[in-house]
Amino acid sequence: MSFRIPHSAFRILLLPLLAIQPLLRGHVPWQGDGLLHFYRVAALERAIATGDIFPRWLPDLGLGYGFPLFNYYAPFSYYIALPFRWVGLGLPTAVAASYALALGVMGVGAYQLGHERWGERGGMTAALALLYAPYTLLNLHHRAALAELWGLAWLVMCLWLVQHTAAHPRRWPWLTLAYSALLLSHNITALIGTPVLIGYSLFVIRYGGVSQSVSLSVGQSLSRSVNSQSAFRIPHSAIALSLGLLLTAFFWLPALAETGYVQIDKVADGANFSYVNHFLDWRELLAWPPTA
Repeated sequence: MSFRIPHSAFRILLLPLLAIQPLLRGHVPWQGDGLLHFYRVAALERAIATGDIFPRWLPDLGLGYGFPLFNYYAPFSYYIALPFRWVGLGLPTAVAASYALALGVMGVGAYQLGHERWGERGGMTAALALLYAPYTLLNLHHRAALAELWGLAWLVMCLWLVQHTAAHPRRWPWLTLAYSALLLSHNITALIGTPVLIGYSLFVIRYGGVSQSVSLSVGQSLSRSVNSQSAFRIPHSAIALSLGLLLTAFFWLPALAETGYVQIDKVADGANFSYVNHFLDWRELLAWPPTA
């Protein structure tokens, strides 16, 4: 089941340096959701120290009344910050490391996705386009959307693994792990990304995900035709995604079953979270940005 990533893929680990250079200089995003991540990592660390490995209820939040945050909100991005705390790094550094790792995973996934379809240039172009897309930088430096960055990173990794599994069916467990990470990283990205993954799986089955003129990332060429492998692709991709759902059911099943116990409708219907309040007319689209 093992496979190696080409040496050129490690160049991608250098590409996010410009995007994360404020983090390297100690400027951790605090606007948007930034401060929330500090509180949540600290609360999670304290809960684990008391023996609660998956704390659905965080007693230190909600002004000391407690808050069932991780019963409804995917927690994986905060767990990623904890090893940095355990080796003695400060809370801001640990959170910054989680941001940086998200971009690293995102870059590697985008590179692999492009590399298998269009070769080295395609991989580099895909990684650069994603890492320096305005939305990626907005999420990192303005919105401080840590969980969403990780959700996007795992979604891109899943897209590559859907494509990779099509040519190498026995490697479907990697897709299961990546999809499980997506489901545990960001609720909305997982909700939107799952149909995308299913659609891309069907696309790969029908049209093929790897150019036969390009060497695969494991150093092999595609020796069999696309259609001859379709018998393997359908069950293996379905098994991988289905098993990912089962492995993470401990999180999403209670979250769905217990929505009636929280006032989630007030969040969904709020002016800031309702998509109908964010459409622009043509005058607003063409207007200059407002001055400070």
